[in-house]
Amino acid sequence: MQKYVLVLALILFPSLSDAQKMFQLESPTGDITISVRVADSVYYTVSVNKTPVIAPSTIAVLTNASKWGINATVSRQRKRTVKETIVNPVPFKRALIPDHFNELELQFKGSYSLIFRAYDDGVAYRFVSSTTDSLYINREIATFRFAANDTVYFPQMQKRDDVDIFHTSFEEPYRKVTLSTIASSAMGFTPVLVAGRIKAVITESDLWNYPGMFLAGSNGKALHGVFAAYPDQLEVRGGEFKQPVAISRKDYIAYIAGHQPLPWRVIILAKEDKQLLTNDLVYRLGSPPVTTDWSWVEPGMSTEEWICGSNIYGVDFTSGINTA
Repeated sequence: MQKYVLVLALILFPSLSDAQKMFQLESPTGDITISVRVADSVYYTVSVNKTPVIAPSTIAVLTNASKWGINATVSRQRKRTVKETIVNPVPFKRALIPDHFNELELQFKGSYSLIFRAYDDGVAYRFVSSTTDSLYINREIATFRFAANDTVYFPQMQKRDDVDIFHTSFEEPYRKVTLSTIASSAMGFTPVLVAGRIKAVITESDLWNYPGMFLAGSNGKALHGVFAAYPDQLEVRGGEFKQPVAISRKDYIAYIAGHQPLPWRVIILAKEDKQLLTNDLVYRLGSPPVTTDWSWVEPGMSTEEWICGSNIYGVDFTSGINTA
């Protein structure tokens, strides 16, 4: 009898071990599913009504102290459901914003955790430091591997001669291409729309002391996050509109305090284009404001010259702050 018990245990233990490395999270309606596998790295997939949108994609963070998500060991998992309403102090799309999501937090050995959220209109994830020590973030691996070679609206950046490619005005036109035509050397800024059977917008939210995420191609069906290294030496350049530019950079991308969360990596999901216009997931993922008194905020005319046109000369109409 003892031999049978031993054999049964040997059969069950590997399957139990594998089960502990697989995690799943559904949106409140159950339409969106995030699957997470912890192995040599952390891989996540996303599906909508069982239709694959994001194929297994690698995510990790390399710090000066450890490698988050690489050969990682989950020490604890925790799930929670939130159903609240955000009152927007300055109503834009809507004054009352339903904030309803399911969350999965994976705590890892090595003083960090990984949080996934599933909403009914998108998903998001972020790494969080749980150590009291400050850390250098040397590299972040953020992969968005799509299940199909979908159409993508990609604002490819053009490098200027006098600065590196991260100096951009974010004014490139969005080109309509397929994922596989975007070379690994091509880079664009976010948000980026991938328009397959399900519309997917890749963007980010809640940045604190961290560079913005750019996206590079892969000559395949994946987009990869790219992050500017921390500026080392700055030099003020320009004529009428002067600006500091980085003429050299550090060998890390960010320096964060203890217990600091990294930005949310966000995938907005929609079945129809019109749903993208009303989506405010980026706002919902932002940290609540420290200030609570917004009575001083009133709508009015902007004095920003690029908006009101007060810097236009030699035209046959009255430029500046007016309704002409």
